[in-house]
Amino acid sequence: MMASMQDDTTELGSGAVRKKAIPDHPNVYRFLSGHSFDGGPPRGTTPPLVFMHIPKTGGTFLTDVILHNLQLRDQPALFYAPHRMNAADTARIFGPDRKLALLLRDPAARFVSAWHSRQRQGKPGYHAPWTRHEAAVFARYPELDRLLDDLGSLWPLARRYARRAIAGMTMVPRGYAHAFGSEAGAIDALPAIRLCLPIEALSDHLDQTMEALGFDQYMLPQEPAENRSTDRPPVLPDRLDTRLKSHLSGDYAIFRVLRSHAKRLHGW
Repeated sequence: MMASMQDDTTELGSGAVRKKAIPDHPNVYRFLSGHSFDGGPPRGTTPPLVFMHIPKTGGTFLTDVILHNLQLRDQPALFYAPHRMNAADTARIFGPDRKLALLLRDPAARFVSAWHSRQRQGKPGYHAPWTRHEAAVFARYPELDRLLDDLGSLWPLARRYARRAIAGMTMVPRGYAHAFGSEAGAIDALPAIRLCLPIEALSDHLDQTMEALGFDQYMLPQEPAENRSTDRPPVLPDRLDTRLKSHLSGDYAIFRVLRSHAKRLHGW
């Protein structure tokens, strides 16, 4: 049933390949069933919990742990929302009473990590070829510094081109503004958010995280997928870091709302 199924890398390009195969298991299929598969997610009496995978926030690792454990025990009412889905999509697909889980990462660090991941075409964890738009972006901007220079250019055309370059990429623009639309949208969604964990707390609080996702007991995969590279992105100069954070002001407004909610929920 699952042998030919790809995960969310299919949206990055028709040739996207995930190094670690998705398990062929009915519980895994159910978890992924809101991910554009025929029939959609099954409806039940329990409000479903939806894991929103915001790219470059630790979601690859956590999803792999979930997939591993779905093969070992009964399936909780837990479903997966890939990068392209936002909070409004999850309400439409899974029902307005659905609950949400997500991971948090500083928006500028998330953006830089996503940029360099796409520059490597997802390697080493994936091979996700550039879209035509991304090929043009990286031909014009082989270094992120050049893009950020254009974002702050005195020339309106350069600023407009840089913004359009970002908006047309995969993963890179899909941060918290994509997920919630606005600070007000994030505030409206807070009653639905059951798990809201900073990425830096994930390792120390994995037990509590898995319990919140419906697994009172769990096991780690032998080789968890982490989608990481040993080639770390360079640190931006202060002026470009400030420029990027200004560009991401909407993401930061939402991020602050979510961080405060995480403290209320978990004390993290």
